[in-house]
Amino acid sequence: MRGKGPLRFLAFSVFAGVLVGCSGDVIGDFPSPPSPAITASPTPDVAAGVLAEIAVGGSPCFLAEAGGRIWVTAFDGNELNEIDPATNEVVRTYPMPGGPCGMVERDGTLWIETHNMLVAFDPKRGEVIDRMRIPGGVFGVTSTPSGLWGMAPAATQAVQIDPDSRRIVGRVGIEGPLGGLAVDGDQIWTVSGGSELVRIDPRSHSIADRIKIESFEPEGLAIDGHFLWVSSSFEGNVLRVDLRTKKVKDRLPVDGSLFGGIVIGGSYWVSSNNGTIYQLDAVSGDVVGQRDLVGFGPMSAAGNLWTVDFLANKVFRLDESAN
Repeated sequence: MRGKGPLRFLAFSVFAGVLVGCSGDVIGDFPSPPSPAITASPTPDVAAGVLAEIAVGGSPCFLAEAGGRIWVTAFDGNELNEIDPATNEVVRTYPMPGGPCGMVERDGTLWIETHNMLVAFDPKRGEVIDRMRIPGGVFGVTSTPSGLWGMAPAATQAVQIDPDSRRIVGRVGIEGPLGGLAVDGDQIWTVSGGSELVRIDPRSHSIADRIKIESFEPEGLAIDGHFLWVSSSFEGNVLRVDLRTKKVKDRLPVDGSLFGGIVIGGSYWVSSNNGTIYQLDAVSGDVVGQRDLVGFGPMSAAGNLWTVDFLANKVFRLDESAN
């Protein structure tokens, strides 16, 4: 599974002070939020390489596509924004529990990470349909064949969530600091102890494989066939790890501290801490392009790459195909 959740680990790094702990899981009945407000955000004149620049207040944090719309969480605003990709305008906002950030779509439902809950939101009905209480929260939630998986930071665990029963059904201890998840079928990779890549067996809920990384603190992961791309906010390069030999194939220099990462077609995209995203050729590893001052990401939605800028309160739709 390519390109799932590249920014959620970045968001966890930025807002680590509020995402703490995971000690249990309880399902509760909660009323849906009140009717949404109607807003509009017309696209201003945009720079070359940008199709749309959309104002989204409250520190936009993450973006996903569901029900023919683009959905953007606002961390400080405690909102979920609905964007019509035909007009590139915010058409509605919905209140959310505190600090919504990462999210993933599964079977038509958006699963949204907040401080102490995983919120199930129905895009067609425009309402919260359930809330799964997880004290301290979870980040990096990713859809896999075995259900939802995410990282519980205070418990230093990877957790498996059944989206039907809405309960945590598996836990795997991971040495912190925790990083992102990369998933391809039943392959679930994450980082451990700031120095290893580990593969989780979703059936036995155990660590099935380990790859030691020297002189590099891995954080963000993206999987591309036999290769793992590894980024770090402490480094000015990315690693490409061959899963067949379990060795680092390349150390590829890229300016700035790096976050996340996503593989789309023949390119690997990664963002830096200064609002620049870089495009690397997935075969040669060469930097072949960059977009300046477009925030963090990118993410794939409605046929294009998108980024969010939580400092400038903007969302960018890039003139880059995601097909």
